[in-house]
Amino acid sequence: DVCDQFRSQMKNGKLLCTRESDPTRGPDGKTHGNKCAMCKEKLEREAAEKKKKEDEDKRNTGKNKNDKE
Repeated sequence: DVCDQFRSQMKNGKLLCTRESDPTRGPDGKTHGNKCAMCKEKLEREAAEKKKKEDEDKRNTGKNKNDKE
């Protein structure tokens, strides 16, 4: 994946990018300021979805514990 190099730079679900100008066309056909900016949307969306799923799993696990008691 072209964005793998930026995954390790994620902090708290956010990716900070430089403003260096290196226009890059994404798979969606949209032109981004640079490769990091292109990946920022994708990686932050993935992180948000993962966090949402983890939160739902925690809630469901909590409910199941109460059901068993």
